[in-house]
Amino acid sequence: MENEKKIGLQFTTTDDPPIVLDEEPKRWRYRGHIEKDQIPITISVCYLQDVDSLNIYTQSILTMLRLSHPGVIKNYDLQFKQTPEGLYEVTELTEPLDESLARDLAERRETQRWYSEAELWRILTDLIKVLHFAQDQGVCHRNINPENCYWCNGQIKLGGFEHAAGHLEIQRSRTTLVGRKTYYSPELRTVLAKWEREGVSCEYDPIKADVWALGVLALDLASLGAVSGEGVQMRVEEMIEGGSRAYPTAMSCVKLMLDRNLDERPSFAKLGEWIGQ
Repeated sequence: MENEKKIGLQFTTTDDPPIVLDEEPKRWRYRGHIEKDQIPITISVCYLQDVDSLNIYTQSILTMLRLSHPGVIKNYDLQFKQTPEGLYEVTELTEPLDESLARDLAERRETQRWYSEAELWRILTDLIKVLHFAQDQGVCHRNINPENCYWCNGQIKLGGFEHAAGHLEIQRSRTTLVGRKTYYSPELRTVLAKWEREGVSCEYDPIKADVWALGVLALDLASLGAVSGEGVQMRVEEMIEGGSRAYPTAMSCVKLMLDRNLDERPSFAKLGEWIGQ
């Protein structure tokens, strides 16, 4: 094609112009293919402003390469070019290029097109399975939200591992808090409050915090995006009860995930057993 643009020895882009994801920092996506096998791909480009940005994106790619699982966005290559365009991340094709669960949720909210029980249950169980796998591999995501879940050939897949942390080696994290505050678990909010009040970092269990975040994500989908503001912490039981009428199976699982008692809240391994993985 005349508009094809070579960006490396193996990959070719075919879309012009690309889809712009963010203005600051600049991020955009092309559709393309692997030249040798003609495998369709997504090429994400990020203009890197500093070394820290490079380290963050490199961490994400290395983690995704480590997690070889059908529920994780497949990564083919990472190329750094000393041009204004910076970093090229080559992954399996997402359709459309910006089709995240966040976009799907926004469109459904606008049209009042609710998820069915089967749809919500499939999304929830697929994410439990991939996060159980990640847990077994010593990786904790730490930023579970709709923006980091993508549709690939009708299957929900997890990406956005920029802030992932190893947990089996250290068991508990003492790291910078990331992700949506409305998705923070109660104990994580306590850590945040102590940090803001005293400037002191505290330990927390990243696995249990991720379990809570996934439970809130399920509530977000069940309510078409009603999870917002600080009040969600006080309304989870009410939202679970309200969602149980339309989503009885999913909400029975979510109720376990949103247990405020940290000792009672299950790990992804236990949730995997519960759903019959």
